[in-house]
Amino acid sequence: CEDAIGHATAGQDSLRPELIPLLFEAEREMRAALPQPNQGPGSDDSLHALIERLRTPRPQAAAIVQPVARPEVTPDTTTSPEDEDTLPEEEDVAQDIEPTPLLLTGRSSLLRRPTINTGINQSNRVAVDLNKVEGLVAKVTEIVANRTASHGLVETLGTTVNEMVRAVQRLQSIAIGLQYQITTHGYDMTAEQDPDGLALETYGPIRQLMLQLQEAVADQQALAQATMDVVARKRALAAVETRLDTDLQGALLNMRLLPISQLRVRLDQVVRSAAATAEREVRWTMEGQNVSLDKHVCDRIFEPLMHLLRNAIDHGIEPPSEREAKGKPRAGRIVVHAEIEGNQAVVTVSDDGRGVDPDRIAEVAISRGLIGPAQAQQLSSREKLDLIFRPGFSTATEVTELSGRGMGMEIVREACTRMGGSVTLMPRQGGGTTVLLQVPLSMSLVHSLVVRDAGRLLAIPASQVASVHLVPPTAISERKHGHIVRIGAAQMPLFSLPGRQAKTSADAREFEERVVLVVPYRGDKAALVVDEIVEEDDQIVKPLPHLLQGVDRMLGAIVLGNGTPTPVLNLPPLLDLIMQLGEEPAVAAAHGASEQVVLVVDDSLTMRTALTQSLEHAGYTVETARDGQEALEHIRNNGLPSLITLDIEMPRMDGLEALYAIRQTPGGENLPIFILTSRTGQKHMRTAAKMGATRYFTKPYRDSEFIGAVQAATGMALLTG
Repeated sequence: CEDAIGHATAGQDSLRPELIPLLFEAEREMRAALPQPNQGPGSDDSLHALIERLRTPRPQAAAIVQPVARPEVTPDTTTSPEDEDTLPEEEDVAQDIEPTPLLLTGRSSLLRRPTINTGINQSNRVAVDLNKVEGLVAKVTEIVANRTASHGLVETLGTTVNEMVRAVQRLQSIAIGLQYQITTHGYDMTAEQDPDGLALETYGPIRQLMLQLQEAVADQQALAQATMDVVARKRALAAVETRLDTDLQGALLNMRLLPISQLRVRLDQVVRSAAATAEREVRWTMEGQNVSLDKHVCDRIFEPLMHLLRNAIDHGIEPPSEREAKGKPRAGRIVVHAEIEGNQAVVTVSDDGRGVDPDRIAEVAISRGLIGPAQAQQLSSREKLDLIFRPGFSTATEVTELSGRGMGMEIVREACTRMGGSVTLMPRQGGGTTVLLQVPLSMSLVHSLVVRDAGRLLAIPASQVASVHLVPPTAISERKHGHIVRIGAAQMPLFSLPGRQAKTSADAREFEERVVLVVPYRGDKAALVVDEIVEEDDQIVKPLPHLLQGVDRMLGAIVLGNGTPTPVLNLPPLLDLIMQLGEEPAVAAAHGASEQVVLVVDDSLTMRTALTQSLEHAGYTVETARDGQEALEHIRNNGLPSLITLDIEMPRMDGLEALYAIRQTPGGENLPIFILTSRTGQKHMRTAAKMGATRYFTKPYRDSEFIGAVQAATGMALLTG
């Protein structure tokens, strides 16, 4: 090989076009020999034959082979052999290469081994095992998760301090009122005694207690203010820590990014081998080679691209004679184009071959028993094209390595789906086919939507959601095969996540809107209903444990700011499962199912916190109020909840007054209302029952009994007695 190239570069000879495939074949032989250095050469007859073909006398008048549209590259004559060993192999062929047929042009200096000047000193590079990088990313992820949880605790502390300030203000108001009452009514007045004639003020026992109370209130105010100052400083420090964490995460994740040009050499060999096997003439180029992907994504996308290139050569590109008869160039053209759209990479594989016929695909699907003739007549052109991704579909007449071993395009879709991506087949205008691959830039950092559905927190990659809408129940209608939703002028099937139970509530109102996610699905769109969108942010995704790695409906898990682990869903295979199970959305047009909301009314912060934790653990959304007056204001602003718990003894408006007022509110006649109080007297129980309390609980209460009563009452009519 050195002799063949050396003569040409020295100007002593010309490089024959037929020598190019021989050089690639020799390169493959050398790669195969590297793992077996102790075996001497000459033991293989095929190797002898290859050497003889390389030594064949070269004609002097032949033109030099040059790839098309190579950028100008200046060889680095100062590179030592040691430096060459450290250069990445892919940098030597980072330019677009035109495989067979090669164009014949004038003499070129590109036959010498090029070195691309990247502007980076090669001596500053160090090879690091990817497992070490992943271990470091995992440690940083844990630090970030713990720090996020710590920041959440700081926010909780801030809320507690605010509550403490309000409690101190109440104590101060009580002290002022008490001092006014003592002064007004002349309590703790002592006889005027002035034996010294100094007219000094005297202090009785009540007044002394008042002074002590005022001092205690002042001390509490000072402590609350000091705590608020500490919380404010911690919040400022948390902002700096968050920025540093984000920078560190970005730096570590960037270490895992590789340009898609890393696949160029391997794909070039695939094209050459497939073209030789199928006896096709092919020119192919790769555009957008600087698009960088996560190493795992870059490794996993090779197989779909390899299969698409083989498929384009075997089924798309016509034989040279057939192309000439159609007025096309003898050489078929394939273009692989990569670009970034948002937080995902879009890779298209286009060819100018014979294209795809939807009717022909439907005929093959019928012949293979995938669909029936009646079903085929009802399919649109897009749905017929989607049949090519069905398991068992293949247009190959015999199973070969080039035809994908009879697996068809199924393995392409499966590989993309497992990465959280999608694949779409589109005919090209003027002939040919385009296959669109959409894959995430990284499987470690995902921009996700955290949603609450049926009391569960779930994460959905934002790349799998086209848009989010608030849809009134009147836009949802029932059809023979399920529900559909109307969004603008478009109608699409409506689904709900598995495990969601249909929930009804007595106070459900028709004007309540539903949160609907529009999801690209199998070349079309579908709608997914959820209860609520909690947040949207970039999240570090932890990989699934070994036992769950075969579950394609989950991409991993994230850890929220409060330390809660949340699964990351993979919607395309999940929607496949939903369709198989025949899940119906838990919403209807006329009976809009309402979210189960419990309003906890208690003047004790400890009690509100305990009830909130118990109810949220049971799957309810909890809202709180400090007294009856605040509860009525909340109801006026947000409407009636599913259930209300009331303490009896509260400032401004007690629980019995609030109970009476709620029963007079439109829609509040049958609302479940629990009394939860420390008053155990029969008189209080009879009064509460007379005013319309659903249940009466005394503190301390049994949590399991209380939650069971709440679960029963949210679907019950009013109980009295």
